Amino acid sequence: MSRKTLMKKKAIIIANQDGKLTGVSKDIEHIQEFLKSIPGGAWNTDEIELHINPSLSSLRLSLAIDKLSKYDYMMVFFTGHGGHKRQETYVQINNDKQLIAQSELENLCNKQINIYDCCRSEIEELKEARASLSMDSYSFSDSLRLSRIQARQIYNNQIEKAKPQQLILYSCSLNEYSQDESYGALYLTNLLRDANNFTNCEYYEKRFKVALESHLNAVERVKKDNRDKNNPQNPDYRATRFPNIEHHLILSINPESYVHR
Repeated sequence: MSRKTLMKKKAIIIANQDGKLTGVSKDIEHIQEFLKSIPGGAWNTDEIELHINPSLSSLRLSLAIDKLSKYDYMMVFFTGHGGHKRQETYVQINNDKQLIAQSELENLCNKQINIYDCCRSEIEELKEARASLSMDSYSFSDSLRLSRIQARQIYNNQIEKAKPQQLILYSCSLNEYSQDESYGALYLTNLLRDANNFTNCEYYEKRFKVALESHLNAVERVKKDNRDKNNPQNPDYRATRFPNIEHHLILSINPESYVHR
């Protein structure tokens, strides 16, 4: 009898950290905390790769190796400065202002989510990226009723059911700025917070939170919490519309729904 192959997955966190974006370090912390939590899928530390202010050459080499590694599932997070040129988003990966196009961060594997929390203003205006806004602190509570092994199996099984896709989530629309504070980025904070909240879940009998659902919920919260009315922030996305909800990628699992299963 053949043994089922374990899912091969990887999460990449790219961060442009400097003194102007005080919340980037918190974003890094929150992303890793979420991924390693039971709701986030109980990712192992060796499945998460962190690039803080990488050089363009080293990042491109790492991405090329990732593409050759044939992962089953990948997540790419970016937090820091960004902009756009001819309708394509670019992110600033270090303090030498080296840029990489979002297209170079996509299609690293067949099933992938990219999450960009950065500004998308004209590239010539790429300066101080994100304005200030205070956020309440938050945490991801793990359930004692679901082990990490069980959580990983449930999470991976649901990812396997999804169709091949490239889901792109943006913290703002073109020509807009993203809000940031020492507590972390407004959009990313709300996205991860919603992924840990299943009271507003509309699918799967509240067992899973679909990534696009959390994004749309975060959109409403960002619009509500954005106090800088001179700089509106309207998170955007790019996704394939699948008729079956199981074909969409999930962002989290609800440990409480497996208590008596």
